[in-house]
Amino acid sequence: MKAEEDKSRDGVAGQSPPRLALRPAEAAESLGCSRDFFDRHIAPELRWIRRGRLKFVAVAEIENWLSRSAARTQWRRSQRLSASVRVTETPWKGIAN
Repeated sequence: MKAEEDKSRDGVAGQSPPRLALRPAEAAESLGCSRDFFDRHIAPELRWIRRGRLKFVAVAEIENWLSRSAARTQWRRSQRLSASVRVTETPWKGIAN
């Protein structure tokens, strides 16, 4: 009887609903980093939900952070490449005259 109730409520017996938010340790694990690295370098950039002693971050917030961070890294790389081109061009300006 219990399995039938689970199946009718969730659509599939034994499966839990998709997670909308994660605790800090789960968020670190989902990103593939240690909790210490997560707390120092990633958590300060995220918006958190606090209820009593619990602290959650929305899965959508982690996905948005990934998009923002990837875009920022791409921008920095292109800036480094154009800066290195300018540096290599600079010595030739004085020699041509």
